[in-house]
Amino acid sequence: MDPYYFDYFCVYKSILRGYHVNRTWTVYLKHLIASQSFRFAMKIIILLSFCVLLTCGEQLTEYHEGNVQFTTNVYRELSKSRSGNILMCPLSVEITLAMVFLGATEETARQLSVAASFPNNFEKVEEMFSEVIPQLESSDKYTFESANKIYVQDKFKIAENYKDVVTNKFKSDIENIDFVNPTAAVVMNQWVAKKTHNKITKLINQDDLDSDSRLMLLNAMYFKGIWVNGFKESDTKVKPFFLNNTHYINTDIMSNKGQYRYQHDRKLNAKFLEMKYKGDDVVMVIALPDNPEDLHKLEDNLNQVLRTTFPHSARTVDVQIPKFEVKDTIPFKTILKSIGAVLPFQNGATFDRMKDATELEPLKIAEVIQKATIEVDEKGSVAAAATAVHMQIWRSARILDFNFYANHPFIYFIKHTVAGITFIGRYNAPEGPVHSGNYEPPIDPESARMVVL
Repeated sequence: MDPYYFDYFCVYKSILRGYHVNRTWTVYLKHLIASQSFRFAMKIIILLSFCVLLTCGEQLTEYHEGNVQFTTNVYRELSKSRSGNILMCPLSVEITLAMVFLGATEETARQLSVAASFPNNFEKVEEMFSEVIPQLESSDKYTFESANKIYVQDKFKIAENYKDVVTNKFKSDIENIDFVNPTAAVVMNQWVAKKTHNKITKLINQDDLDSDSRLMLLNAMYFKGIWVNGFKESDTKVKPFFLNNTHYINTDIMSNKGQYRYQHDRKLNAKFLEMKYKGDDVVMVIALPDNPEDLHKLEDNLNQVLRTTFPHSARTVDVQIPKFEVKDTIPFKTILKSIGAVLPFQNGATFDRMKDATELEPLKIAEVIQKATIEVDEKGSVAAAATAVHMQIWRSARILDFNFYANHPFIYFIKHTVAGITFIGRYNAPEGPVHSGNYEPPIDPESARMVVL
């Protein structure tokens, strides 16, 4: 027998036998470890392990870069036409677009990859999301759920390879349905409501479905987190929230003083606060401009805002943030077309990887729609989102005490350590009557001490 294989057989056998052999095996094991063949094999094992970890790391790095870029691109387009509150779930859209991308070919696939900031490579996209999606699970500290579903028109055949990918990589369920049946929208909305814990109850309108509808790709996402540093309800007071330097609306402002990671970026003239949820995997970051009228400057530098880094150590921060709830509905068709995906929505789109070869009718995307909701209160946050892609046929420093008073417009985003940016929003104003009054910036303890020194 080859001594190389004999060495491994003996080691394995010794371990299995354990204490039933005499202790002379330890002498043999030391001799074995010193042997050249064993050292060579261990080098290979270590090298292979390193390569596997490196590959996973590279995939997640590429995913995170794309996640930030996609979020930036979509938010910028969205903010051009909106002046009020904004809420979207970029991850929900990305997951849905990834499933669509894997069914596309040629120029259609390329444009989808550009718009979604994916690599134009089917295997890479499969592997990236097969790393991310399993992380979207609840822990004993928070609830995080993501679910995918594809509804297919009765008798329309999906390609087996595509079915395998979305089932195994994206954990998606596939169900046949008759889109022209008046109950079709009801069935799909019931699924969405269940997966979002009834936070979103109506995503699909029956009027949007017709005899040309072939597939509906859905993603539903739900998050409920509890603050590490909770707020006492007794400390919540009605205070002014300034819309600009001269007008405000009275609203409930929560107050707390605790240990937070905090950063004041003097280039962006903004403060950043990281608020942790229990479980350590998820945080909310709030980006607050120094001047109530300068939120647009943060939006113009959103890519930099989303990449903000914090000092490793926490600081004592006096925090005041509004208690708020935001609901939003976003049709993504125009946005996606403006950032590169034009052909997927037009006659001429090719989704040949999605449908069986016997299906001769070509497909195109009719609409991508998302509904999202978030509630932020003294205990934590509850956020939910649902995205639908409707496919149809087409015919031919020092540790100091700091303050963070979010009493004027700000950007906020919820970030998962692996999945990246899951929710992002702009809080521009609460509801209520507008009053006149001058904004007075709080005294910055850091600046004050610098002056004294």
